[in-house]
Amino acid sequence: MSCNCPTPNTCPESSQCLCGITLSIYNTSGVLVETINADIFTGEGGTYYQVTGSTAFAPVIGPGYTLTIYYNSILNRWEMSYYNEDLELNIVLGVLYGLGPDECPVSNCWDLDCIAVSFNVTDAFDTYFTWDGDYINGKKAYKFFSSWSGPVLEYVIYWGEAPVSAGAPAGTNCWTLFDETSGLPTGYLFNSNKCPYGQYISEFGGLDTRFSFTDLGVTGYDMKAVAIDCGCCDTELIVTINGVEYTAEVEYDEYGNILGYNGKQYYVFLYEGDEYYVYFNGTNWVIATDCGVSYRITEDGIYRETNNNDLRIIE
Repeated sequence: MSCNCPTPNTCPESSQCLCGITLSIYNTSGVLVETINADIFTGEGGTYYQVTGSTAFAPVIGPGYTLTIYYNSILNRWEMSYYNEDLELNIVLGVLYGLGPDECPVSNCWDLDCIAVSFNVTDAFDTYFTWDGDYINGKKAYKFFSSWSGPVLEYVIYWGEAPVSAGAPAGTNCWTLFDETSGLPTGYLFNSNKCPYGQYISEFGGLDTRFSFTDLGVTGYDMKAVAIDCGCCDTELIVTINGVEYTAEVEYDEYGNILGYNGKQYYVFLYEGDEYYVYFNGTNWVIATDCGVSYRITEDGIYRETNNNDLRIIE
């Protein structure tokens, strides 16, 4: 399709990013290490964005990962995750609050610090959990469950003044691992005030406990996301079916914005009384009815049906 409109069809407000988003990723030294586009998709769970071929986080999480950005309706936030092959788990690397499921996750406020936590018992992985948005004493607080000893136990990790049982000097702050089931602290982490990662000890200056926590995420990195300008695109196509021309047109919302699907605007035309859609399915351009009958668009612009009827787009 040719590009002939005089002004760009830009994304309307933050509520839509029809052509995807661009991620700018900075390393722990604040250096921009990658700018990459995330394509938009529509699935049963709503709109999501996906990045393949990213390398920015490879030093931390390894190569060959795919980033997925989606809305978590339980925690009311956008999340960015990847699949950890070794643990066979989806690991949340970043979160964004303040934007709803129908809005674009574009912001300079993506939080990548202290999000993904591994709970280890005697240096062996036990369970994984994420920060769920809670704060205690101005720092992130965590709640998780583990059955390392048999029964399921509920734990809380929080930052604050060390309890008397820690045996620390008055006014000393630490991370406390608290067993909600027994109502007693089970370990402390001193000298680390950013994230609760490290080996927990029995008391101030005491012996190591069997518990430690490590980072499964990308703490220290930073990420900014902006909408991709859709650019200008034709608002109508001429579709020829067996020598007869039909006009396929884009659709608009109530504000005059062109509607899209999978990052591209789509077109609608009538053929023998039925509506047909020309749209991008995430891999190919296709023509389909709302009944799911589809025709793939080949590189030469021809759509083929099993009975060899040809449908051709006139650019």
